[in-house]
Amino acid sequence: MSIDQRLQVTGWRRTSEADRALAVDGVLPGYVCAPASVEELSQVVAQANQDGLGVIPRGGGTRMGLGFPPAAADILVQTTGLNRVIDYEPADLTLTIQAGATLGEVQRLLRAEGQFLALDPPRAERSTLGGIIASNASGPLRLAYGSARDLVIGTRVVNADGVVSKAGGRVVKNVAGYDLNKLYIGSLGTVGIVVELSFKLWPLPPAQATLLAAFPPEGMAAAVSELLHSPLGPLALDALSPSAAASVAAVDPGPGRWLLAARLGGSERALARQVADVERLFGSAGATEVQRLPGECAELWTRMADHASAEGDQVLLRLAVPISRATAALGQLRTLAAEAGMPASLQGRMGSGVTYARLAPPAGWSDDTLGAVAALVERARAWAVAEGGSLVVEAAPPALKARVDVWGDVGPSLRVMRALKEQLDPRGTLNRGRFVAHI
Repeated sequence: MSIDQRLQVTGWRRTSEADRALAVDGVLPGYVCAPASVEELSQVVAQANQDGLGVIPRGGGTRMGLGFPPAAADILVQTTGLNRVIDYEPADLTLTIQAGATLGEVQRLLRAEGQFLALDPPRAERSTLGGIIASNASGPLRLAYGSARDLVIGTRVVNADGVVSKAGGRVVKNVAGYDLNKLYIGSLGTVGIVVELSFKLWPLPPAQATLLAAFPPEGMAAAVSELLHSPLGPLALDALSPSAAASVAAVDPGPGRWLLAARLGGSERALARQVADVERLFGSAGATEVQRLPGECAELWTRMADHASAEGDQVLLRLAVPISRATAALGQLRTLAAEAGMPASLQGRMGSGVTYARLAPPAGWSDDTLGAVAALVERARAWAVAEGGSLVVEAAPPALKARVDVWGDVGPSLRVMRALKEQLDPRGTLNRGRFVAHI
């Protein structure tokens, strides 16, 4: 009996060339389905595990370029049908919801109660909660609210054998299974498919404003250091290279200058004082121009978040270093890209030490260009490691992924990762080959 006859799952069908948009790094799965319930998803995974087939989970498709090309792509599971609200307690600031819901849907639901989920990854409108968690995606607001690890308080997961398990709970003080929750965050769905999540929520700031300031590199470094060590507490603090500033904020910071964007929030009275203090701080650090934008500036900060993603055949590098070296990381990436003859659009999350570089070859992906970018990746990674950091290739054409290790050396933790994969998915059913060291 074929797998088609054994499975009764919503949307189950064989793929064709018309489904090429579902390919993962050029690999088109053999089957696709869209389970309408956790039970249906459990059935698919259990059968695939029994038959030795590879399953690839897919939410909104916004981060499918992360990781190596799959070693097995027999079944692609669309999770967007799992999008029900399970429990929402505005008074407790907690939400339990299925992981196929998009962040955009969630924010609209919460905004009606004056609350929000403090995640703002790239392409948030289409990103599913499960995909955000699996990739540990974050955005500018990470500075004030932390990452998914700080917001997830409970998970429900379909394991590699199809068994459904839970960790944590629906209340913030419930710490049972806390470490198991963390296991799934950033694991790229390789040890379980998250189907339900409980989150800690935050109230929306009563008032917000944004300051845009143009700086020479040394002045920006001084301003960032002083602001982060002050009690002023910005919600977000991002730096943009000239090309990034033009595309994201429609601002030209001037020759040799960077654009620093500070997002501020609080009560009306406190915000007015905060804005004045940050303006003075920027001026004393050498800002050549400071522009004040009142209000939430939602579109600007959406573009700010979306810039940390790749389009088409672009390459996206994510370099993480200690916060004190964030400005140096921007300079290093700019120098390496220039030496490689590669236009680069750079962005730094100055409060977390994470820097993004979008690279687009001016004349397409020739063999020489692939070699030049591969060499750039290795040089940038060597610099990051020497600084106590790391570099991940978050998106790239498959031809480049064949030449570089997209994840890099994770050191002694690789042994633990391999042991967990062997324990939780010994047959390699989930996202086979896509994670660190082709796990």
